[in-house]
Amino acid sequence: MTALATRELIIDIPGRRSGRPLSLGLEPGQVWGVLGPNGVGKSTLMHTLAGLRPARSGEVRVGGQALAGVKRKTLAQKLGLVFQDPLDGFPATVLETALIGRHPWLRPWQMESRADRELAEQALTALDVIHLRDRLVHTLSG
Repeated sequence: MTALATRELIIDIPGRRSGRPLSLGLEPGQVWGVLGPNGVGKSTLMHTLAGLRPARSGEVRVGGQALAGVKRKTLAQKLGLVFQDPLDGFPATVLETALIGRHPWLRPWQMESRADRELAEQALTALDVIHLRDRLVHTLSG
């Protein structure tokens, strides 16, 4: 099943005319990158794919289901977005930031377990950034 898909997606990019519709399918295990110069809409696209901004037209689907029909908690369990320029006033390490991805599985006020830490460390290992686990995120390049 396709993990994330778009069909004829058009997004609004402030100060730019609309581009061509985007139709794509991301399969589990694939790694994609979004490249382009400043101001072309990379962040706007990511925000739209995460359901944080509405699309002008078209559709985003997560796990085969229309994004609009996915409950926020379920959506948070399926995808995550780490902003390049966090507005967080609290310093956090790479591991602490990875642990945020476990929060959709926790009850309110529940702390992460040893198993959650192991899953976060496995993710950092898979991305080959485990050596950065104790670095403060704001000290890293975007």
